[in-house]
Amino acid sequence: MSTTTLLQLYGALDSLEALSGATLAAVLLVLSVVLFAGPYRLARRHDLGTAHAVGAGLGGLGFVFLFLVALQLLHSPI
Repeated sequence: MSTTTLLQLYGALDSLEALSGATLAAVLLVLSVVLFAGPYRLARRHDLGTAHAVGAGLGGLGFVFLFLVALQLLHSPI
């Protein structure tokens, strides 16, 4: 591989690293909406009341926080 190709590859990887933060934020936003809205709508459909529906939605959001903790553990030097 030539030096120019290696520099171009490094530049592409560097730009992907900067993009990955925005991509992760977008994925977490979508996960938050889906994991809150899914259980919330299911609870409302079964007439469980607003408190139960919000509780179910917040339980779904707990999975997003578990994902963040796992991601942090994977990326931290131990």
